[in-house]
Amino acid sequence: MAGTRYSREDIVRYLETARLSYQRIELPYGLATPGPDRRPTADVVFPAELGGQSVLDVGCFLGYFCHEAKRRGAGEVVGLDSNPERLGHARRLADMAGHDIAFRACDVETDELPGRFDIVVALNLLHHLRDPLAALAKLIRACRRQLVLEIAGLSDGSMRRYLKELGLRRRKRRVLEDLPLIGVGRDGASPLRERRFFFTPRAMENILTQHHRIFASVRATPSPKKGRTFVIAERRRIERLVLFAGPSGVGKSRLMQATMRPGTGLGARFGITEPSAWKAVQAVDLASEREAVSHGLVLHYDLLRSVVANYPSIAHDEALELLDCAGATVVYTLVCPLPVLRERVRERLRVERGPGSIRNLEVALRLYEDPARVRRVYEAWGDYLAARGLALELVDTSTDAYELRDRGILGEYLNG
Repeated sequence: MAGTRYSREDIVRYLETARLSYQRIELPYGLATPGPDRRPTADVVFPAELGGQSVLDVGCFLGYFCHEAKRRGAGEVVGLDSNPERLGHARRLADMAGHDIAFRACDVETDELPGRFDIVVALNLLHHLRDPLAALAKLIRACRRQLVLEIAGLSDGSMRRYLKELGLRRRKRRVLEDLPLIGVGRDGASPLRERRFFFTPRAMENILTQHHRIFASVRATPSPKKGRTFVIAERRRIERLVLFAGPSGVGKSRLMQATMRPGTGLGARFGITEPSAWKAVQAVDLASEREAVSHGLVLHYDLLRSVVANYPSIAHDEALELLDCAGATVVYTLVCPLPVLRERVRERLRVERGPGSIRNLEVALRLYEDPARVRRVYEAWGDYLAARGLALELVDTSTDAYELRDRGILGEYLNG
């Protein structure tokens, strides 16, 4: 700030003529915009040192949090807003402060976000939007490490008045706040003229960890503003991901255990060097895996998940979002003769006691009676991998040799 090209008189004159009361932004000569001090909020949003990380602030207004990111050592900082007047002020203030911040016009509901950033911030934004979940999906795609949201919950003043109008007593309103609910406001009608949607923290946690599997943890903390909550989600970051995929009974668990067992040498064949430094997890348990950073992860993925859950396609399975979190990914698709698959599933049914597992195995057994359907499952999986730029590497699990085979084995093994 000491090297600013603006004189003290220039800045004073600008502050006297512009309407800048929303955020307090420090400027040279001990001057500042007249807005409220948001430092307590900044301490929640950012660590003390950002160490060159990139930051995107969506709905930045005058850009306070962009300035704060720069003060804490951020590298690239971009602020987005849809209001041209606010953007003009934001650019002028950054120039006065001597901060290298890029402010761009962007409507998060209609425009694509400008790339990916280590930290994505969207404060006091989602509840104003017409389609907050679509906008949230964009924020998630733009986030490399951490997503920081400020949400309005059911205890927000305007929603609280609305619930009161509906005849809900205070005790029932408090109960609602603890449930995973999304409140829908009456846009354009008092008292909810500006805010359309209200999220309880538990609802947002479900969205980020159950509907999306790329986040390892979600932390909620109260905002200084009553009725608001900060939600901070840590994205998974995996150096190397090895995925063992195949239908029920093909031998995924057995191969995974063998590769993770030290001293067998089998892990090295599949790129799992030093198995003790790796972690293995099944897709069904992914939501409970809270470790954000992994050197190596082995994922057990059942190709029948999309069939059992009746997804429109494999690409709709949220567990496969894990592939977006990995620096390097290798997929091995397991295959064995169809009669062997049937017999293995029958054996498991004889000992299985869990009703959910029994139901899934029965679905698999019925599917295995139709070779054409099994081939379509493998073909759909191959198409999905090709769309992601990944190869269909086939592993024969009919014996413990676990040999890599070419695609011709599918016709041989799945002919009935």
